[in-house]
Amino acid sequence: MSNAFFYTMATVAASLGSAMALLAAFTLYRLTSISVDMSADALRVADGIGGVDRGPMLFASSLGDWDNYFRLVQTAFARYEHPERDIDVTVRAMMQRLRDHARRAHRLLRALWVALSLTAVVMTGAVVALAAADRLQRCSSLGTVVPWLGVLGFVTCLISYLVLIWLALSRASDA
Repeated sequence: MSNAFFYTMATVAASLGSAMALLAAFTLYRLTSISVDMSADALRVADGIGGVDRGPMLFASSLGDWDNYFRLVQTAFARYEHPERDIDVTVRAMMQRLRDHARRAHRLLRALWVALSLTAVVMTGAVVALAAADRLQRCSSLGTVVPWLGVLGFVTCLISYLVLIWLALSRASDA
């Protein structure tokens, strides 16, 4: 039992650590890609709203302060709209695309946080179980339950990684 126990717990900790590092790098790359798309769309929206000082909008978008950016654009929309003229449909479409990107980035960050948290808990549990191996070996019920808890934690982390990958690879309209 002890060899299988040591191998199981050591493999759980090492595998999750490696997988999480790779997924975190992939997720950060994807978030950067979304941010670049959002900045380009923000510039197009600011260009499409005539007669408005674009400076504050562009400053907010350059900082990634999207809540403030959306508030400034809504204010500009309200000032710009008159019965005789309307904001171009493409500007409104860009605005919707920006909102979709912002929601997608938020979901991706939340999924990353959940995956990181689960990984930290399972890895810590595996290391604690390794440290307490002698005591666990003496207690027959815990000696059989703890490895299965490690496997269950490992599978749970893998599921959270699949959700994270799905969110990162899905289109804005899918997520």
